[in-house]
Amino acid sequence: MARHAAVSRRRELRRGLVALAKSLVLVVAVPLAIIRLWLARPLPGHLLSAGSLTEAAFWLHVVLVVLALLWVAAAASLARELAGAFGGAGDGRPNSWSSRWAGAIAALLLATSATSIATASLGRPTLTELRASPRATNGAASAFEESTPNRSVVVSAGECLADLARRGLGAPELWPALARENLGRLQPDGSRFVDANLLRAGWCLELPPTAVGAAPDIAAPHGTTRGSDGESHAAGGAGLPELALVGLGILTSAALVRRLRRLRRVADSLRAPGERLGAPSVEAGATEALLAPLGEGRLLDWIDVANHLLGAHGAPGELLLVRAGPEAVEFLFSEPGEAPAPFRARPGGRWWALPLESDLEDCRRAARGAGRLTPCLVPIGDDDEAVYLLGLGTGRRLVLEGPDEEVSRVLQGLLTALRVLPWAEELDIELLGLLPPPPEEQCYQLSKSSPAALHALAESPPTPRRETRPSWRREPLVMLAPDAGTGAEAAAAGLNGVAGVISTSGTGTERLEVRGRRGVLAPYGLELALAAPDPDQQHLIELLLAEASRSPTFVPLAPSRDAPVHDRALSEGLPVAGQVEVRLLGGAPELRGRSEEAAPRDAARVIELVAYLVLHGSRATVEEVSGALFGRAALLGAPRRLDLLLAAAHRVLGNAPDGRRLLRVEGGGHIELAPEVSSDWSRLRLGIASARPAPPEGAVELLRAALGLLDAPAFAAAAHYDWLLAEGLLGELRSEILDAAHHLATLALAVADRELARIAIDIGRHLEPASELLARDLIVLHSGAGEAERAAAVYAQLEAALGELGGNEPSTETRDLLGQLEQGHRGPGGS
Repeated sequence: MARHAAVSRRRELRRGLVALAKSLVLVVAVPLAIIRLWLARPLPGHLLSAGSLTEAAFWLHVVLVVLALLWVAAAASLARELAGAFGGAGDGRPNSWSSRWAGAIAALLLATSATSIATASLGRPTLTELRASPRATNGAASAFEESTPNRSVVVSAGECLADLARRGLGAPELWPALARENLGRLQPDGSRFVDANLLRAGWCLELPPTAVGAAPDIAAPHGTTRGSDGESHAAGGAGLPELALVGLGILTSAALVRRLRRLRRVADSLRAPGERLGAPSVEAGATEALLAPLGEGRLLDWIDVANHLLGAHGAPGELLLVRAGPEAVEFLFSEPGEAPAPFRARPGGRWWALPLESDLEDCRRAARGAGRLTPCLVPIGDDDEAVYLLGLGTGRRLVLEGPDEEVSRVLQGLLTALRVLPWAEELDIELLGLLPPPPEEQCYQLSKSSPAALHALAESPPTPRRETRPSWRREPLVMLAPDAGTGAEAAAAGLNGVAGVISTSGTGTERLEVRGRRGVLAPYGLELALAAPDPDQQHLIELLLAEASRSPTFVPLAPSRDAPVHDRALSEGLPVAGQVEVRLLGGAPELRGRSEEAAPRDAARVIELVAYLVLHGSRATVEEVSGALFGRAALLGAPRRLDLLLAAAHRVLGNAPDGRRLLRVEGGGHIELAPEVSSDWSRLRLGIASARPAPPEGAVELLRAALGLLDAPAFAAAAHYDWLLAEGLLGELRSEILDAAHHLATLALAVADRELARIAIDIGRHLEPASELLARDLIVLHSGAGEAERAAAVYAQLEAALGELGGNEPSTETRDLLGQLEQGHRGPGGS
């Protein structure tokens, strides 16, 4: 991959140098040649005389004047394109010579500027790019034309998934759709596709027949798409550029994405009526949208399942090293042993492998109820073939060696991994010289320590082997920063018998020699790419975790401000659909009532454009729409592509009966939809807003009609629009629907309409099974029907669901409610 990245980068530099040379010839050499020829042959004395028309010098000067005018036009066109390339504007034809030259020169200058050199060396987009792109380029928001079934692409040496998406689907940003189609698929060599960044030459990946969202970029200018030569390998051989955003490597990046989702779900599940999660900042939203597809990899699941299986079967000795790749999850033990099924022992009996040709769900069922063998699995780094984790149980010590700055970055990467890995929650990590995360992040395994605490830990009895332990207990791990102090190092010297240690000095059982972003792990002799986030990357990580940990806040739910429509909704139910309506609440988004069909390659983009506008009040600026729909994928050519998309959308939507355009661009740079264009979400939201101040009977009818617009699975396709995640809109939509379901269930329970209450609760719990609001409603429903056991079962299910979301539990109010209802059924003298 690194060789392919270097070749691509050289090609991009060569293209830019050629374009720069051509531009210099045009701007400098051509006018000098015209001036020289003009002065070499003087004009005739009488320009308009009959004799002058027969002289060659006269006609030579006429030609020179024409050439000069053409040069002025060409130079002006090139100047406009260069200004557009650097300023995000431009009106040249997408494939004109001037736009191609300008794009190549802009890429060359950006690649060789000081800022871009630093960015390229880090292999990630800058914060400026993230601010310019509220919709980071999650390719699932794009789509491609209808494909014939059973198409496939074969992986060549050095290709990443974005390269395959460009070759097979026509756009590199479609790689998430390609990954979703193939995750878990067995390959011809017996290995399994488990991670978007672990590919092998010769693998055969199936192309999905359709993809949800928008069509390929319309009239993409040459060299301006994300993933073009040199950019898709921004990580310097790491493959997907998204991995370089936070510098955490394959496994920890996936764990970070899942941790962010879990924190948001906890906050959403435990919120009160009217509370909402705040919209993320531009940096956090764009970064999370970029990283989202990485969380769907299954390598993390395979490692955790294998860990549970070992917990059920036991191990022959200490766990030293784990290697997780497409073919197997392998464990190296200190002593040989006979591997139980489904593990297979390598020659010598110290390596046990869980082949990934097994079925993941079968392995999960086999491991159900078993604890993990060890939670002290720390990801060290990865290569092109696998991820390597170190077992740092009792008596093991990892020593980091190298320059202090580089060692500190690696130590920060290890700390971040222990914040987000699921099995690390079973550890008790003592930090000296490092700061633990804030309490709202719920990383209770990490705590600030002291030399005195380490002395007390050294005097405690050693932790028993996990498979023989009668009760669960956190396993200790100590992390010492370079500036932890001599007292801390002296205290840590006595921990060999009771805890694992990560430090930057002393003698260890393992040693990691840090060499920039790579390192050598001894005594195994492994050279790995390390997880070592720099300060900017660490800032993004902290921002993501802080915003995902933010508690919901109360938002007053005011009725609709549109009084006439509000009154009509109260008297007649929901308003009818407009002349054109975009459907977002069912499966694939669609337009109904359109004037004519769109071209297959434009249809999904047109729907996404209309969806974006209706979810932003039917009005948005050109910059907002361009950034959301195209993002970094077409930073230089987005204005021209948006212009073509607007033309296609106008054709699809048509005109109002009085001849007005349903989609228009105002002089101030705003794109606006006419009132005749509606959406099922707008009608649902109006019904919910109208039901709040309505009397109970009217509220029931409005809420019943509004929730009737939902078609399971709600937002199944629209959820793949990146800007829904990046702007926090998806959570807002879900919260409003859950509140409406709770409102309807409360009204139905008040009049003992249990069937309607059950329907409302089912609608809401389909969107959020762990919703405490709806669990309370269901408890009241069962209790009112005399089904105390079913009410207790609902509480147990809620407790289990919240427990899976980071060990959370139902609130005191829910426990008290269940207790009061049970007490009411038993009566004062009941038992």
